[in-house]
Amino acid sequence: MMTLENWNTIHEMDQVFERIHARLDLRFQQLIRQMHACSHKKTKPILNFSPTNQFQLEEIIAKFGHITVSTTLNDFPILFFLYSFIYKIVKKKRPLTPHAIDSATSMNRSSVRKTTSATATATATTNENNVKNDHYQIIGKHGRQKGQLSNPQDVFIIRTSSNQRTLLVSDTINQNVQLFSIETGLCTGAFLPSNPRQIPLRRPIGLSHSFADSSSCLVTDYDQHLISSWIIDETGNGKLVKKFGQQSLVGPKGICASNQSQRIAVADNKANCICLFSSSGEFLHRFGTRGTELHELAGPHYVQFAENDNDRHVIVTDFYNNSVKIFDIERHGQLVTSFGSGGTKNGLFQAPTGLAIDYERGYIFVSDWGNNRVQVFDRQGVFVRIIELSISDMLYGPQGLDYEPISQALAIANSGKHSAVLVRID
Repeated sequence: MMTLENWNTIHEMDQVFERIHARLDLRFQQLIRQMHACSHKKTKPILNFSPTNQFQLEEIIAKFGHITVSTTLNDFPILFFLYSFIYKIVKKKRPLTPHAIDSATSMNRSSVRKTTSATATATATTNENNVKNDHYQIIGKHGRQKGQLSNPQDVFIIRTSSNQRTLLVSDTINQNVQLFSIETGLCTGAFLPSNPRQIPLRRPIGLSHSFADSSSCLVTDYDQHLISSWIIDETGNGKLVKKFGQQSLVGPKGICASNQSQRIAVADNKANCICLFSSSGEFLHRFGTRGTELHELAGPHYVQFAENDNDRHVIVTDFYNNSVKIFDIERHGQLVTSFGSGGTKNGLFQAPTGLAIDYERGYIFVSDWGNNRVQVFDRQGVFVRIIELSISDMLYGPQGLDYEPISQALAIANSGKHSAVLVRID
């Protein structure tokens, strides 16, 4: 179990990261508003954001995605440099200057110059964005263009209305959810705003099925403090249906929905609790308090219902307490059991994140973010094995997971390598 002193240190770092992201987001929103204002003028000023600064910022964000507890927890010079550089750029509210309303949006359009070496090497053997072999498949690579990813957080496998197996990937830096064909590995669509001037997703993280049909999806938005419901339309893109939870959530991450009781469970990372909603989006109740005791939570990340036909128990990854916990929601969140503690050996964690369950075989898959691996446990929380990939394609800061029983495929959001991985589980 992590000591209180270490937990407070990590919590303080987390708050720094939040401030960095909030300041960047505020500045980008200012730039967007200024661009729209300038677009109506005859003389269009130039945006003073040089390619050099853009390149440096993209490089730093790429490195930022590689920060893990095991490698850089104590490397405060890196964190200080990151914060100082971004603050310096964001603090300068220079007037927009001309030719370049284009360069303002290039952060969302242009590909990043640096790609992880494993992906870059492997992609040469297939197509540009897809690596496939008999055991696993890699989808996406680092960048800002269609079909490229930057810090993916969660994955979700669905079947569209045309019965095509499709992988949804939430992307916090690119502020969208993209759809990929599992057959080809190519991007087939994205979640689009109904109004081009609006950003429907600010910091999308958790993905789950909705209750409408197989082509619908729920998305948590950490920065907007809400859940949005989407449906995949005939064009293959996501169409926003509604938003809910704004009055109840502080910083939502993982989400899951029960077909049995039509309840939705959300891990509120910032509030250190689990929130429950009805299928209509009505808030029901919450449980959980911040702390290091067994029954408490410290940065819950993802949540899943423990059984497919009984939604009484939920499984939660407790990030800062390095454990996985099961709670009884019928008893107001009473702790049922817990497994795992801090460490690098099999069965131990350094900041667990993603969760997925093979209900038929009783496997619980857990992303071990700080140890760069996915571990497999049985229903009792006993360690079974590690998900193995080749050395060149090893996981780096894995986040959200999803499991499809028909194909026995496990999807992994490999955030540090800006890609998604599909692994066949034998």
